[in-house]
Amino acid sequence: MTGGRSPLAVVALCIWTTAACGTAGGNRPGQAFGVATSVTRGSAYLPVNAASGTTTTLTYRESGGPLTRLLLGLLVPISSVSNVSSTSRTTVDYSCQSGRCYKTTRTTTTTTATVDTAKAARLAAAVDSIGRTKEPIELRLDIPVRFLGGDTSGLMLNMLYHGKIRQLGPFAAVWFSGGLGFGRYTFHDRAVTTLSDGFGVGEMEVDEQTYSYFGFPVRVTAALGQTGLRSHVQADFNLLGFDYGGGNEGDSPNANPFHWGLGYRLGLLQIEADVAFGRSRIDGASATLEVGIGF
Repeated sequence: MTGGRSPLAVVALCIWTTAACGTAGGNRPGQAFGVATSVTRGSAYLPVNAASGTTTTLTYRESGGPLTRLLLGLLVPISSVSNVSSTSRTTVDYSCQSGRCYKTTRTTTTTTATVDTAKAARLAAAVDSIGRTKEPIELRLDIPVRFLGGDTSGLMLNMLYHGKIRQLGPFAAVWFSGGLGFGRYTFHDRAVTTLSDGFGVGEMEVDEQTYSYFGFPVRVTAALGQTGLRSHVQADFNLLGFDYGGGNEGDSPNANPFHWGLGYRLGLLQIEADVAFGRSRIDGASATLEVGIGF
């Protein structure tokens, strides 16, 4: 029994604990792992008529790890397709009933994809080599859990490729990152205010809000020498937009939140504060405090 915890929450705990114990290192010295927990308070991802709330999250991070190889490995068959062809076959049937005859035409289309086996082998080998040397690829899996006191569930996965570090004088460095992200948050038991005939404030009820994401996060990070201090700005370019989740159309927040954050690292300990802004509402901001260990 899981004591009322969802299966997703149990999986989150397993991943979090496994990485924390360092059992996934194997013979891949380029792998690096981290885990964190965070608390978020605010309403950046909600429509204007929804109240803010609290989200508690477990986070798993890796660089060159098994989850990265799994996800990139799923793309190998698609990336190895060299030719796609379609053939069509049409059949005609006649039937008569009660003195009337009918003609039925059926067309069947078959699509065939040809895989370049040599290319597939090269890509599979490249994916398998990830983690044997240090890679500039970072994967982050965020799983909000309700049993830690928050009202949010779901999953969010982001994969970032970090560009070359550029020195800005003797005391600072900056680098660009970009990648792909997808997931969905469900905000449970949020108070939603409905308008009365479009004028004034009507009734308030408890409702469920959702935020769906499939897009491209772009980040710029700056580090201050060897102090362990760093800051970042990030824009999430969301292709899906928001799932209104019961809100009034036109009242949804901007689907592309903007982030600003400040972090500090001391050995394996990492502390980060992040503020996300939903630009369609004045009060649409969320503040996050995260504490973690790892790379």
